[in-house]
Amino acid sequence: MRLLTKYLRDHADGFFAISEGSRVWLSNFIRVGRRFVDIVPLGADPQLFKPDSESRGLIRNQLGLSDEDVLLIMTGKFTPAKDVHVLISSLAELPKFTRF
Repeated sequence: MRLLTKYLRDHADGFFAISEGSRVWLSNFIRVGRRFVDIVPLGADPQLFKPDSESRGLIRNQLGLSDEDVLLIMTGKFTPAKDVHVLISSLAELPKFTRF
């Protein structure tokens, strides 16, 4: 393990953590200063991904969807662990009058 951490410390351009706690752990594990570990939080940027009625209309038009049609978007890897089938089958349980 020491060989791996030394190799990482000597050859990596930088390190990323998802939180301050992860930064502390990684800094202690690799033994580099916390200032060399950048935080990149999980999740979407709410300033970048926000409702835009104009774009919504254009995309729905391109896909041939009406305002009443439910559109499900998933970004990520389709793996059994994600249980995407549960999400898809749950759409059938939504009442027709549900609006998002």
